[in-house]
Amino acid sequence: MLKSQQPGQTEDLRRRPMVATLRLPRVLRTPKTIKVGSDFSGLDAGIIAMRRMGLPIQLKFCSDKAADCRKFIEHAHKPEVTFGDVLQRTPVEEEYVDAYLWTPPCQTFSTSGNNDGIYDGRGALISAGCKFIRRNRPRLAIMENVPGLVTKKHKRVLKGIIKSLKSLDYDVQTRILNSADYSVPQSRRRVFLVAIRNDSLRREFTWPEPTGSKTVDAILDPLTSSDKPGRLPKAPRSRQLVIDAYAKAHAAGIDPRTIPVLVDVDCSPRYAVHGVNMAKTITRTRGQAGGPWVSTRGRRTSTTELLKLQGINDGEVPWEEAGLTKCQVGMMVGNSMSVPVIGMVLAEALYAAGLTTSKSAFRV
Repeated sequence: MLKSQQPGQTEDLRRRPMVATLRLPRVLRTPKTIKVGSDFSGLDAGIIAMRRMGLPIQLKFCSDKAADCRKFIEHAHKPEVTFGDVLQRTPVEEEYVDAYLWTPPCQTFSTSGNNDGIYDGRGALISAGCKFIRRNRPRLAIMENVPGLVTKKHKRVLKGIIKSLKSLDYDVQTRILNSADYSVPQSRRRVFLVAIRNDSLRREFTWPEPTGSKTVDAILDPLTSSDKPGRLPKAPRSRQLVIDAYAKAHAAGIDPRTIPVLVDVDCSPRYAVHGVNMAKTITRTRGQAGGPWVSTRGRRTSTTELLKLQGINDGEVPWEEAGLTKCQVGMMVGNSMSVPVIGMVLAEALYAAGLTTSKSAFRV
């Protein structure tokens, strides 16, 4: 007789209704410290942005094939591990992170570069991030590259990445953003991919709203006695490029001595380009050369100005303390993401992925 059964009573256990145990989905917690990793790190604009937001982060690893980049990373960001060539990194050396950023070389997908795509050795590096994600399943992954990735020639590469991530149960969003729309005095169009693991998706991811433009005259160093508005470069080809740009500015009613006209003085006349109170896209080679010619200063940009053309504030890139040359930091600036853009994308993505309890305010 069962203990709960009274004398004279019987119980047909077969007729007792079975109570099913309902297994609710596990709700992922917001971590006290966000574990972060990045590949093809360079200046690591994403880390600069996270620190500007005051987020509690633990930088698990960075990577860069360039020795000068690794030198800077270890001095400025102090990751737990710094890798060189990601293709030489073994799965055993990898570990889980909450947020993963990868910015593979863009020249091979750029119409300004060789445009060879995945057939260039650098183009194949774009798959390194997908492999890391497949093996380690971060809650959030963000990739940045040139808009050439969405052209007819290369769009199948981007489609392949999206398909791969969706098969791993990620929500994937892509969009082309222009730095000029996010308080950066540079016209710089880049495609961003945001992937959030579906079990981590707390709310719909939304792209940051444009914050408006910032002009070059707001970031220039104070005028010095060595500056001479309207001065021309000494090199003949550069000199002619500036003369032609100034002539076009005058024709539009703009005085280059009072309004900054930024001229690319390292291109051929066929590809001549200039911007009025706004820089055109800074590339690795243009950054290495010292940046564009500034009409209201009669010189190229200073290193401080070059950094500010990427939305990088004073003190955020201690390049001199790290032992870098102006050429080295210039190349890194040309390869970098614009800090305000990645910062605003991260603020939205981290919140959507449940890695922050509220949307962090990004200070431009």
